[in-house]
Amino acid sequence: MPDVYLGPSGSETLLPPIRSFGGLPSIAIPQTNQYDKSIMSDGSPRYNVKSVNPRKWTFKWDNLTAAVFAVLKGHNDQRAALHFQNGWESSAWTWVWIAEFSPEVNVEISTAADIRWMLVMTLEEIPA
Repeated sequence: MPDVYLGPSGSETLLPPIRSFGGLPSIAIPQTNQYDKSIMSDGSPRYNVKSVNPRKWTFKWDNLTAAVFAVLKGHNDQRAALHFQNGWESSAWTWVWIAEFSPEVNVEISTAADIRWMLVMTLEEIPA
């Protein structure tokens, strides 16, 4: 399974494996751009990019320990740009921010001594 890293530059942490009860997660990366295409007098095409929609990645976990959840919550609490590498896609690093952070206690498997968390986290690319 490819590795996914997230965190402040220089102290990125490996995200836990993506686990979701009820099937494999999908990691869709929708990206649409608006542009104009013009044909030059020599016949070559030229493109004028009008706007670029940033890429988004949504991750879901159903069984996070309190310690792992605390790390991810710490990233969210920073409210700052984070360095991100998605091994599912490539080895390139990009800057993102946490657009959605929706935690919930997993009451089906949690005990008083061992709380487990469900989390949906969406990262959005910061355009260069």
